[in-house]
Amino acid sequence: MKSQTDLLELRKLLDSFFSGRERWYVRLPDRLLEGESWDLDAGYGKLVFRFRSRDGQVFCRRVLGYREEGRQVLMEVTHHGSRKTDTLILAGDASGEFSLPEWHARLRGLLSLEGYRVVHQVTYSDLARHLSGRFTRLILRKGVEQQAAIAAIPGDSGGYEGMLTAGLLWLDRVRQTSRNSVGLTVCVPEPPAASFLSLAAWIRPSARLRLLSFRLDPDRVREIPVREISLDPDDEQYEWPVSQEHRLSPLLLRLLELEPRWVRRHGRGPAYDSLRFRGFEFARVYGTQRDSIHYGTGGDWTELTEKAWDDFLQFFFELLSIRRWNSTQRGHPYYRLQAERWLESLLLDDIQALGVELDPHHVCSQVPTYVGGERGLVDLLTVDHGNRLVVIELKVSEEIDLPLQGLDYWSRVYHHNLRGDFQKRGYFPGVRLSPQAPLLYLVSPLFRFHEMLDIVLQYVRDEVECYQVGINHNWRRAVRVLRRRKVHG
Repeated sequence: MKSQTDLLELRKLLDSFFSGRERWYVRLPDRLLEGESWDLDAGYGKLVFRFRSRDGQVFCRRVLGYREEGRQVLMEVTHHGSRKTDTLILAGDASGEFSLPEWHARLRGLLSLEGYRVVHQVTYSDLARHLSGRFTRLILRKGVEQQAAIAAIPGDSGGYEGMLTAGLLWLDRVRQTSRNSVGLTVCVPEPPAASFLSLAAWIRPSARLRLLSFRLDPDRVREIPVREISLDPDDEQYEWPVSQEHRLSPLLLRLLELEPRWVRRHGRGPAYDSLRFRGFEFARVYGTQRDSIHYGTGGDWTELTEKAWDDFLQFFFELLSIRRWNSTQRGHPYYRLQAERWLESLLLDDIQALGVELDPHHVCSQVPTYVGGERGLVDLLTVDHGNRLVVIELKVSEEIDLPLQGLDYWSRVYHHNLRGDFQKRGYFPGVRLSPQAPLLYLVSPLFRFHEMLDIVLQYVRDEVECYQVGINHNWRRAVRVLRRRKVHG
């Protein structure tokens, strides 16, 4: 049942999206519409999104899930009386967008430039087989050759691990029903993201992966070689966190002493430090001497002054009373939001809860990694007793993209370690890091792993040694491993 908290979280996301926009667009599976007004409610346990288009049409959809992708909001929705799930996309402009029939025709034309004939083409969710409606799925033929294919819809941005996950699941499905040898073709708009190319390089040759990039107006398609993408040799563009522990103003010290055990200070580069309580960011510290503090949630910040100190204490102690394992207000945003950061904060204190082989003296959180200038943050990075790096990806809810999200960060850490970047930047002092490929730990409550995890991982190269670590559902009280198994490599 959708709760009032779900309503508040989605409304906050939508308010942020619509703020300052004079024009916005909704992409449904069969049409593109310019929106005029919208509303959201959670009556009778259902989260319902309504909108009116510029031409006067009114639409009502039940929301099953939602997320932000780049500058777009994606919602998994159903129509009244239908069990079919579709993806509704809110976008700030209509550039490059088509109705679904127009896009299907355009895509067939693009693929014909490579000599392919489309024999099957759909863009809708298939919940029974865990196939997303966000991408177009195809079956292609060229002579006796047959390919499963997946294509990004123009205007969709980001989430390439999601596209590759969907492609691998589609490939697996087509192979189950075909007598022919089938490979996978992935079609992405130009220019393809470096992170996507890097990720694709770690897919097994047995997947027979082929990458095509396309451009519209004029239509053009070209094949991209599948190969490892190395880091840019000039890393001056990279932003690494700077230790600011020596910067401790009297105001900051006064704040930290309120709850010294659980308030953590995280450097976010030279601009500011983030202050968190059990993973929840409640304040930011600015200034060369870190003497300017702003507190609040969700980007709504108030400067902390002597006059505001009592108001801050009321806010802070409310956060402390709610964000605890035995809270009586588990529907409150202070309890529910940033859950993975909460889990991360517990593991920073006790990384050996995941395994005694992990070094409790060298654990780093939110470590920046780069590929082709694109930045990503590793949840936790540590070493085992053999000084081998361990990449830890955390999820507290079921996510089908978990394996390839972990693989993305694993590949970045792999290349940074080969270049000596971590030790050059002050990570793991006194440790001589092993040149071995990192280990990958996928950590989630035991019954929150997606059932497609093993199917996706079977297409990953053997060099990636991966472990599934299932923890207890009530991990907020204390983290316990219920099951741990090697799932790959």
